[in-house]
Amino acid sequence: MDRVFERRAFQALAEIEKGLREVRQIVQAVIAHVCESVPEPRLLTVPQAAACLAVTDRTVAALVARKELPSVKLGRRRLIKVADLDAFVEGLPAE
Repeated sequence: MDRVFERRAFQALAEIEKGLREVRQIVQAVIAHVCESVPEPRLLTVPQAAACLAVTDRTVAALVARKELPSVKLGRRRLIKVADLDAFVEGLPAE
């Protein structure tokens, strides 16, 4: 009786694992589709720009205040164009 139970339990586990593999494939396909359909941002917030530059928000705010990094005001938010951030990085001197 125990062997029959063990065999059925292993069969049930195998079916569950198969189902999980199928679910994983479906989730990966959905994630890939969502990632393809989301456009790259054209404007970044100060914290996002800071993360891209690996500096603090205060450093980015100071660069914006000194006009070293161009920004735009949209509503109450201060935003940095991705192209301006790229140009800023390209203009940094190599050490």
